[in-house]
Amino acid sequence: MGKPRGDQQTPDPNSGQTGGGASASDRAGSWAKKAGLWIAALAVLIIVVLILRAYLPRWWSHRVGGWVDGSMSRGVIIGLVIGFLCTFIPLLLLASPFFGRWRLQKWPSIIAVVLAIIVAIPNLLTLGIAIGTNNAAHAGQRTLDIEGPGFRAATVWGVVIAALIGAVVIFYFWRFRRRGIALKQHKEHAKLAKQDPGPTP
Repeated sequence: MGKPRGDQQTPDPNSGQTGGGASASDRAGSWAKKAGLWIAALAVLIIVVLILRAYLPRWWSHRVGGWVDGSMSRGVIIGLVIGFLCTFIPLLLLASPFFGRWRLQKWPSIIAVVLAIIVAIPNLLTLGIAIGTNNAAHAGQRTLDIEGPGFRAATVWGVVIAALIGAVVIFYFWRFRRRGIALKQHKEHAKLAKQDPGPTP
């Protein structure tokens, strides 16, 4: 008859852990901590957005008013330049992950998107003033009416022109890339055909 082993222990049915895993209370505490951090981050983000909504329209309208200084021709030129560049460059940045050397890689794509948003900020600020309904947006509209005449309308035209030209440029990039891929495949097939001429009679 075998002897009972002295080091064998009966598992405690009241224990909250099995096989070294975390208990239900520990997991609940971890999730509660994560939820609290996300709620705090969201609250901070909302506060920052509210502050920026109250400040940025006034700040941007005064910056534009200082550049234009009440001149219609200057407002049109500056509006066209900003509207065009701050649309055309972001379009190329957003398209670059699909055509560049680091095609569809994670970090280059994220960097391209972040840079596109940063470059587009002037147009986003002008858009916020144009369609905004809060007091800061209305104050910005009045400032641009007096100190920056022609700027908003010219910005819209700059955005439209940049979008059309950007679409054409991206289309030709895509077409050029497809043609390059097809040419590369044709060369590879021709090389394989030369290496394997087939069975001799």
